[in-house]
Amino acid sequence: MYIAGSVRSLNRRSGLYHSPEIMIMKEHITQKEIESLAERKIGGESYADIRRELESRGFSEQQVRDIIAQVDKVVLERESNPPGRISTRSVRIAGYVLATLGVLLYLGYYLRWWTAESYKLIIFLPMIAGLVLIWSARFVERRRNR
Repeated sequence: MYIAGSVRSLNRRSGLYHSPEIMIMKEHITQKEIESLAERKIGGESYADIRRELESRGFSEQQVRDIIAQVDKVVLERESNPPGRISTRSVRIAGYVLATLGVLLYLGYYLRWWTAESYKLIIFLPMIAGLVLIWSARFVERRRNR
């Protein structure tokens, strides 16, 4: 098997170098093609269909296994880290900001910088919301790390 491209790592078991492009004779597959295969897999196509297509393009069994492994790696990365997911770190920072704002509001009320006789709940809400955000972010982190 001939592998071309920039050398990234050496697989110690097989002694093969892995790169973004695997070149076999005149047939090659690029990282873009691997990502398009991953998109098809996420879209609902089975690995068997992808395997048949690769075999019909002339790839050997070992090459097909390597390509399927790369596609599976891309699929797992995308499924475990969807682009719309908010990180717990940003939620925790927002919680600290809200809690600090609540403490400052309470400090201003306590030092009589302003009076809020009928709006005492507004003074405590940012502090409570910030503490809830901090607590929920820690809870989610612990749950993910199990």
